[in-house]
Amino acid sequence: MLPKLKMQKLSTNKLFFGKWPYKIECSVQGSNLIRLRGIEWVKKFCTDDQFYKPPKVSFRTHFETIKKDRLLKFVDAVEPFLDKEIKIRAEGSTFNFYTSDVSLVNELEQALGWCITYIYSPENPEEAEFLVNNRNKVICDAIPYGKYTHKVCFKEKIPRDKRLQFWSWISKYDEDTVKIGRSTEGFMIGTKQYVANPFCYVSNAKFLTMMSLVVGEYIQKIEEFVPRSTLLL
Repeated sequence: MLPKLKMQKLSTNKLFFGKWPYKIECSVQGSNLIRLRGIEWVKKFCTDDQFYKPPKVSFRTHFETIKKDRLLKFVDAVEPFLDKEIKIRAEGSTFNFYTSDVSLVNELEQALGWCITYIYSPENPEEAEFLVNNRNKVICDAIPYGKYTHKVCFKEKIPRDKRLQFWSWISKYDEDTVKIGRSTEGFMIGTKQYVANPFCYVSNAKFLTMMSLVVGEYIQKIEEFVPRSTLLL
């Protein structure tokens, strides 16, 4: 019998990739080959020892560490879902499913419970529906630091002169209006050439409009925080 992984169910308060309220994360070594090589290739790899032999090298290769019986079981279980309303992303041994259909979440849990590590979902179907209908809103128990209503996410490629110009403008405002973390500040003033997902918090819609006028072309997205207590579900 193949070992079963410990599964955790976690709540989420926003859509994945701005579209999907549910995420199922599996861990199976070699599962990324389904995306790289296709289902039929992986089946042959798992069942025919002569089908593919990796180049001989001095260290143990990724292919040599794959447990083929486990990977084949995963492939057989996954195949029926590939033509359904599901988004798939795979990297290394992590294979993720994203969907808006809670019934598919239940089906995937039944089929793949032995290799699922995490299931992410809103707290109830009503919250899931709210998120799908309000794609840039984030449900929360309380807004960040008790005062910030929006999160502004910047593009990771902003010309240095534009960053300095933006910092010259925004640094005049205090934390009652805007809050910028140290890494994003370093990115804006030029001491950091690259920061993953630079962002800031903003406390009111009026200032958000002003910011959009100053640096709008370099804003990736804007998220609005919605306290759970205010939802009319």
